[in-house]
Amino acid sequence: MGDARQRRRWLTRALLWAVVAGVGLLALPLLLVAVGLTIDAGPWRGEVAHAIGRALQREVRFDGPARITFSLQPELRVGGIRVRNPDGFAEEDFASFGEGHFQLALLPLLRYELQVRDFTARDVRVRLQVKADGRANWHFGGAAAGTGGDSAPPAAPATPPQATTTEGAAVSRVPALRREQVGGVAIDKVRFERIALEFAAEGATPRRFQLDELDLVAPAGQPLAVRMRGQVEGRFPYTVSVEGGSLSSLVAGREPWPLKLDLGFAGTQLGLVGQVLPQPGAGWADLAFRLQTDDLAQLEQLLQTALPPVGAVALSMRVGWRPGWFALSQIDATMGRTALQGDLALRTDTPVPSVTGRLRVPTLDLQPFLAGAAEPGGTAERPAALPGWGCRAWRHR
Repeated sequence: MGDARQRRRWLTRALLWAVVAGVGLLALPLLLVAVGLTIDAGPWRGEVAHAIGRALQREVRFDGPARITFSLQPELRVGGIRVRNPDGFAEEDFASFGEGHFQLALLPLLRYELQVRDFTARDVRVRLQVKADGRANWHFGGAAAGTGGDSAPPAAPATPPQATTTEGAAVSRVPALRREQVGGVAIDKVRFERIALEFAAEGATPRRFQLDELDLVAPAGQPLAVRMRGQVEGRFPYTVSVEGGSLSSLVAGREPWPLKLDLGFAGTQLGLVGQVLPQPGAGWADLAFRLQTDDLAQLEQLLQTALPPVGAVALSMRVGWRPGWFALSQIDATMGRTALQGDLALRTDTPVPSVTGRLRVPTLDLQPFLAGAAEPGGTAERPAALPGWGCRAWRHR
């Protein structure tokens, strides 16, 4: 009797320990995900480079860090990626990627919500080139030269399997996510630094665009804010500022979305402020536009051409749009001593598209455009005053 009771006691303890061990094994992955498990993916850089090379049909080198963190907020950190040029181009690399970090929240995806915690990219360079015979290095699919390091030779891209209907047309296996199903979009931080783009046609002067800094924040339910600064051709600085409503409101498209944009570049200031409704088939936009420049000297240097000496230029108007209708109203433009006011509208929702409007030119000064304009120090002719000249209510068919 005592031996039977002892065996039952040991059996109960063994079952209890087995249950505890089983629960522990099941909970261990969840615990690791909750706490965070970081894996150094460096040993697989060659395979990653090979996969990218297959997709791009180019040689790809991957020499930088590669780390993945599995958690409720998974992270990816990579760097040192270079995509080679095909044969026949002077530059060795088509593009290089210095460092990147991406992190998002996992649980909101279950509610069809996208929450980006961090997206950072630094030291990215892309050089677009065109040869004299018309070949361009951004046309992927050609052979690439050179080997070495963790690199991938070009290979034929894999074709993913597709489902087919009874009529033989290919269809996607994954159902598309409808717009109304998206619960929300939020971005805690986007930061880009030292992003360079260069275009070079053989025999022509290369054109360079550089983004020194970009900061974007759009937390859940909060307004969008974007700040950018950079340079064009290495000596023409620019700044961009964008403010808007929440990204969730923009994606939903159920209410007007406020927008404000300011751009400063080459001595020119451009502004846009108003509202848009990005709704397919029923959207609209109502924006106030302004542009002003006091000196065209910087634009002349940028365009490498002489512009007429018209002086200060200013333009303001309202821009309206809805399906089948586009309008420019309250136009008020000045270019030196020339002035223009009026309204224009384009309709495409009628059997015959039409353009209607009214333009008035109170003052017209053609002297800056004439080859025989007065020399400096001479006497300039007064601009013509045309108080009654204009056009209204015309129709173009």
